[in-house]
Amino acid sequence: EESMASAGKQYFRMRNLTRFFINNLHRNEHNHESVPDGTKFKIDKLKTDIAHSVEVFDLGNAVRSIVQFTNDYSSMLTEDVRNKFYEDDINGEFRVMMENEMHYVATQLADVLFPFLPFFSMELKSSLKKLSNEQR
Repeated sequence: EESMASAGKQYFRMRNLTRFFINNLHRNEHNHESVPDGTKFKIDKLKTDIAHSVEVFDLGNAVRSIVQFTNDYSSMLTEDVRNKFYEDDINGEFRVMMENEMHYVATQLADVLFPFLPFFSMELKSSLKKLSNEQR
């Protein structure tokens, strides 16, 4: 029962993170080339950890890697970061940088989550695509 409660809590935390992304992507195009190397490194490490865990049939470790990544990324979005994001002009340097990064992380998470949460992953991809089409 305790593990189910913990799994539910982690699922809702991941869902809230992706909703934050979707609700705050307002630009027509997102330049993934400008995403900080540190973020790309963390995503690449996540993909490598998951691939290795799946290869050795340790799905629990794969899920823990995803949970750890989303927890770490959520923690990075402190109140100060969110306030700076919201206070910046829609075309301001910080806001553009954060939107590019959030779009990159969301698209990568959608791919990473597919084997474990296919419906959630498809919903995330669909939301990203819908946003892209609406903004054109």
